[in-house]
Amino acid sequence: MQEELLKYMNGPNMEEPEKFLKGLPPKTLGRVRALQGLEEDHSEMRVQFEAELHKLKVKYAELYKPLYDARKQMVIGKYEVTPEQMKEGKEYMEAKMIDSEDEDEDDDPPPVDIEMKVTEKVKEGVPEFWLTSLENHPLMKEMVEECDRPILAKLTDLVLEEDDGGFRLIFHFAENDYFTNETLIKTYHTEIDNGDYEVTDILGDEIEWKEGKNVTVKIEKKKQKSGKTIRMVTKTKKQDSFFTFFDSSNEMSDEDETEKKMEEFHIGCAIKDTLIPHAVEWYCNELYETDDEEEEEEEDFEDDDDEEEDAAPKKKGKGKKSEQNPECKQQ
Repeated sequence: MQEELLKYMNGPNMEEPEKFLKGLPPKTLGRVRALQGLEEDHSEMRVQFEAELHKLKVKYAELYKPLYDARKQMVIGKYEVTPEQMKEGKEYMEAKMIDSEDEDEDDDPPPVDIEMKVTEKVKEGVPEFWLTSLENHPLMKEMVEECDRPILAKLTDLVLEEDDGGFRLIFHFAENDYFTNETLIKTYHTEIDNGDYEVTDILGDEIEWKEGKNVTVKIEKKKQKSGKTIRMVTKTKKQDSFFTFFDSSNEMSDEDETEKKMEEFHIGCAIKDTLIPHAVEWYCNELYETDDEEEEEEEDFEDDDDEEEDAAPKKKGKGKKSEQNPECKQQ
């Protein structure tokens, strides 16, 4: 199945369709040719659609900027929210909530003292907002290693810029012990080919690591014996890290490079389309079912099967709700 899919992704084999078509009755072949003409018209309209859609995305990216700027100021603590804003957000979330089968219908959420939340003495802003959002995202969490967490805790904003030639992801960092860059940028150059986006190049900023703080490499020291002399040899090995995401220097075969480029484009699109616009929902862990919940559902399903076999149904207990960030529970 995987080989067939790869064959399809690498492009059609024109010999096989033509061989098939030549075996059709002349009248049927003529109708199929007419259908192919419609397909060509559709492809031309798709090119126009993608071009206009891209312009619309660029337009709305500008309209979103004030909202994202306000989010940044709240996250880093430069702007304190008002009781009205907190109430509006709380009402919005309550409107979105749907009672699950495991919840009691009469179970109302505890009241929130809005004034208390505004005057409560806590750290400025929302600590580790982007780190938590990344770790709750199903794709991003696979990229975050333990060594990355202190750095990503200093991530203050994640900005998207789009234009006709692609898009840029701009990671803003507060001063930290690991590198001197204030921003790290990942740039995706794209063009539209037959209605589909084609990645032409992907570039990442070079990280200016402070001495001994590069988390993308591991330094190993080993004793090496040469005759009667023993010396210490230092070797540097690459290690998994979120920050390899910015590495554009990898040398690899054309096939591996194409695969890596598509993988990075997939990650970039996930950040662009799902993480940045819905960051607070990822922070609150509202969008992704945890492994614990999945295992619990599987156990419940197995229990149901056992009950049917035994023909002696038992009363099922309530399922556990996914753990949310403590601050989100109060909103």
